[in-house]
Amino acid sequence: MKRSAPTTFGMEMPTSAPIHPWFGRSLSRFGPVATGRFVVVPGWSGGSGTSEPGRYRLSRAHRLQGRPAFSRVFAARHSLRCGPLVLHAIPNGSTHWRLGLSVSRRVGKAVRRNRIKRLLREAFRLHRHEWCGGYDLVIVVLPHTPRRLGDYVRWLASGTGQLHRTWEDSGVSREEGLSAEGKNVEG
Repeated sequence: MKRSAPTTFGMEMPTSAPIHPWFGRSLSRFGPVATGRFVVVPGWSGGSGTSEPGRYRLSRAHRLQGRPAFSRVFAARHSLRCGPLVLHAIPNGSTHWRLGLSVSRRVGKAVRRNRIKRLLREAFRLHRHEWCGGYDLVIVVLPHTPRRLGDYVRWLASGTGQLHRTWEDSGVSREEGLSAEGKNVEG
């Protein structure tokens, strides 16, 4: 029995379309194709310069890892409270944002802490490309009940904008900020 071709917005896709090597399905030149996990838009590259179409990944390059990275951000002393979040940021000298989360046991049991971390990562993943500059961002979570994703998006958007303006108003260039903060931690 012949498999029917998937449809795109009500249009039948030609069955002779080439099979895409990543997805094992044919891609149409007529528009987006819905696959199991995301939408493939021919000719479009995913968020943050990835070559995987239609997806905003949160790769290791977008995460802060290790005590020295967190210490450098905390030593900068640029922080802002937005709702139950305290945002700390420092310019990182690149064009993308990197995220670090600090959620203590005071916030709640593991289920609550993990839910809040998942919501914060998702808000960061979906909206980091809209924010100015490139910063290392550490979010310290204060005790609260988990909110909806939209609340975290709103708090992050307003907080990152204010932190960016704070760094721009301080008159410190990205390179000077990085070298001064690096000396404080190492020295």
